[in-house]
Amino acid sequence: MEVLLCMGNWIMVANVSQSEDDESRRRILIDRLRRLNRLLKECLRLMDLILSELQHDKDISLPELRDIINTSSHGKSIKEPLITQGLVKEDDMLNALSQEMGLERVDLSKVTVTQELLDAIPSMAAKRYRCFPVAIEKDTIYVALSDPLNIEIPNVLNRLLKKKIICMIAPENEIEKAIRKYYEE
Repeated sequence: MEVLLCMGNWIMVANVSQSEDDESRRRILIDRLRRLNRLLKECLRLMDLILSELQHDKDISLPELRDIINTSSHGKSIKEPLITQGLVKEDDMLNALSQEMGLERVDLSKVTVTQELLDAIPSMAAKRYRCFPVAIEKDTIYVALSDPLNIEIPNVLNRLLKKKIICMIAPENEIEKAIRKYYEE
């Protein structure tokens, strides 16, 4: 059986076995696709909000914004080209995302970094996904991200670490600085 979930121009397709043995796996896959669909819709809503604010504040046309994003961000976050082009400051973008997504901003210079905390996320994962552990509570890891619109990172970390991931927001330069200081020294 093929499962389709549509959203705007995006279509997610998954082939799902129909045997009774695979029924629970089929339900899990369908549930994951539905959650991914909801997350993607939320990301698109936030992107629309950010773009409409930029259009209003910077007096830039929607086609100009689309061109900047399309030429600069193939497969990457929209955050990077908007900051690079000087259309928005990273701090303003992070504050807006924090408020809209209900995620806490964190100042990594105020985090008490222990070996247990560093062991929670392997060095390779921290570097690859540009994330930094902030706190641990039982089966939950609080993780600082600079791009909470990248829904792949919490999902990958969840599968890799087998723990619940709570996202927090921090500037990219703070995350990179913490990674260099604690994982590379």
